[in-house]
Amino acid sequence: MEWCAGKGHLGRLVALTGQARVTSLEWDPTLCQEGERLAQRAHAKQRFVCADALGPEATGLLTPKLHAIALHACGDLHRRLLEHAVLSQSQGLTLSPCCYHLTEAKHYQALSQQGQRQALALSRDELRIAVQETATAPQRVRRLRGLEMAYRLGLRTLIRERWPTRVNEGIPSCPKAQLSDGFETFCRWAMARKGFVLEVVPDWAALEASGWQQWHQLRRFSLLRGLFARPVELYLVLDRVRFLEEQGYRVRLSRFTERGVTPRNLLIQAERI
Repeated sequence: MEWCAGKGHLGRLVALTGQARVTSLEWDPTLCQEGERLAQRAHAKQRFVCADALGPEATGLLTPKLHAIALHACGDLHRRLLEHAVLSQSQGLTLSPCCYHLTEAKHYQALSQQGQRQALALSRDELRIAVQETATAPQRVRRLRGLEMAYRLGLRTLIRERWPTRVNEGIPSCPKAQLSDGFETFCRWAMARKGFVLEVVPDWAALEASGWQQWHQLRRFSLLRGLFARPVELYLVLDRVRFLEEQGYRVRLSRFTERGVTPRNLLIQAERI
């Protein structure tokens, strides 16, 4: 059972290399159709179930004889897989968790009994620390990300000065190519999208400088947060490991690739004893 399969690339690989029958669960019908087409072309023994992993239709898909697999299923999606696997007493589970902050709960709810005894109440923002590094982004992507953040912070300064009641409104995403037109063009584009009317022309250079100053300060703060990234992630992964051990599984935790490929490289492999 491939959980949150997308187009089923992982499941198709397992079906072809392991001579196994694979059921791939995916909620997007377009991805299911494309996955079925790729499976047929590769002659893989793979079928798709179009259903929501968080919905009642996913209940009962796992059985005692199945081995569940999931690559980078986010937050509550992989948490639900763990719960379903335990309830159905599935024979095995191979999971690489991701995006722990994508959860309905305001604070982290530990899965294991050992984790529940810890006085560690992590908020969604604190959970996000575990997945914030950009180990795989090319230099150009990082440069554009910094440029956009500086522009957004400079624009936020302008909004705070002119329209303080609207400072918490989101700023729309823009095409990255548009950033090359400069800070003023970006601001005028965003303000037009949000309906801001500029009656007095501001000091664009000062606002842009303010944006860069704020961005550099945020980067310094992120260095401090980064010190806690791997420890927080290990705590969350070990909570899942202990949960499975408490439910009668033999569990192995390992790294399946280098961080340069993906920083989410921790792999949980569990087999029911």
